[in-house]
Amino acid sequence: MNKFSLLSLLSIALSTTSLSLSAIKLGDKIEIGDGFDSVRAKSSDIAITQQYGGFPKVPLVHPYHALKVQPLVVFSGRFPAKVLSMSGDVAEGIKGAMATTGVTPEDPFFVVVQPYIYENTDKEKKLEKTTQLLRPQYVYTENVDKESTKPYSEGISLKAQIVGLEKPIEITADKEGKAHHFGISVHNSVKDSKVVDPDIISSGANMAVETLKGETTGFYGFYKALGRTINGKAVGDTRGFSVLHILLRPDDVEKIWKDFDTLFAFAEYTADSATVKSIVDNFEDSSLEVIKYTSYIINEMCEDGESESSSIAAIKYTSESMDKDGESLHTSYEKALHVKKLINTKSWAEVYEYSDAAGFSREFVHGFIDQYRVKVLPFEDYKKEKMKK
Repeated sequence: MNKFSLLSLLSIALSTTSLSLSAIKLGDKIEIGDGFDSVRAKSSDIAITQQYGGFPKVPLVHPYHALKVQPLVVFSGRFPAKVLSMSGDVAEGIKGAMATTGVTPEDPFFVVVQPYIYENTDKEKKLEKTTQLLRPQYVYTENVDKESTKPYSEGISLKAQIVGLEKPIEITADKEGKAHHFGISVHNSVKDSKVVDPDIISSGANMAVETLKGETTGFYGFYKALGRTINGKAVGDTRGFSVLHILLRPDDVEKIWKDFDTLFAFAEYTADSATVKSIVDNFEDSSLEVIKYTSYIINEMCEDGESESSSIAAIKYTSESMDKDGESLHTSYEKALHVKKLINTKSWAEVYEYSDAAGFSREFVHGFIDQYRVKVLPFEDYKKEKMKK
């Protein structure tokens, strides 16, 4: 393959579709921020497994001995049809990967935006020295528990292939295995039929992608089960999944956490808007193109899903999702969640210092946020309250 140009790919994408938001509604199947630890925002049909502290049940990327991963956003939907109709290396690579693995455009599709994850033994935090592994087992495994006091073993056999957005990318082949064939085990530690460590873990350290070294990048992953066993008993499983994996380097993660709208701005605002200009100035060109492409794909998922009445869920920031001061409700919601955390952990003086700077009145803090001190603050409740004002 020739070196991919994400910028030219995006130009083709934008020339073949309208990014009008008139047909796009705020998804009512989105869960945001509060009440779960492992995701920033997710489609409500994506479950959580407690393995390794609580991961969403989607394919992820992390080292073998990983610190806890916190994907920023995890969406489910249908594979955007327009991606397959484009010309160029990426579209051809996707078609080839689907043919090789047996994954189809009708199979479930995820967009997973996550930070790079460090090895839990890496005190220096050198991402360039860390081997990142594809970890698709979370979407396949039946187990959702952190541990089991009874012997537990689940084996997953699958085919997989990946296609880079910016350049060719590949999975390191398993030794003595067939091309694109891999196996992963999900289990606790057992000796002489007795559990010696109940924690559910995954092995082995395979499906490495050696070129992932800490730079913001994106690639498509295609995963197709060939079979699965639980405690040695075969359970039929031939499910296929496709994923747009987006990995963010640490400084890009900080920028997106600071302004959560960033991932979606290019699907909402015109190119000459102040919002887009501020984002353009904030990111290096290589990161910016990945973020633009992600915004485009999320938009396409939403359009495809609504036209086909599927259970698509995607956050879209429209004028109806702005508060009276013109701030995104999702951005101010994040601030409200922080106020709630401060109420539970800090003095009132510290709560007021932050809430005053965030633009919340003392009346709003005591009359609304404080009532959610020991329970989840749903986004919809927050939105209704803010839109009253």
